[in-house]
Amino acid sequence: MSRFNIYAVYNDPRDGVLTEDEDCFIGWDDGLETYFFQSGNVANRETGQPLIWLGASPQQYQDLDDFLSDLDDVAKSPCIGDIYEKLESK
Repeated sequence: MSRFNIYAVYNDPRDGVLTEDEDCFIGWDDGLETYFFQSGNVANRETGQPLIWLGASPQQYQDLDDFLSDLDDVAKSPCIGDIYEKLESK
C-alpha cells in the first residue's frame, strides 16, 4: 500500500461547510486494488471512519486519471501534483 498525507479542501457532507483538512490520505490499496482518498477531519463519530472515502470498494479506481477526475468533484488539493508520479507507480 502506498499512502500519502495531504492537505485538501472539501465541503463537509453533513452540513456543506467548506472544510480545510491537513489530515487527508490518498494512495493505492494493494488488497482492494484501487486508488483511494480519505478525509481526515470529517469522520463518523460512531465508527471513526472517514465520511469522505473514495476507493472503498475493490477495484473501484484502477486508473489514476479516472480516480483524480472523480476526486476533483469532491475535494481540491495542491499536493496531488507533487505526488502524481509516486501514485502512478503504485
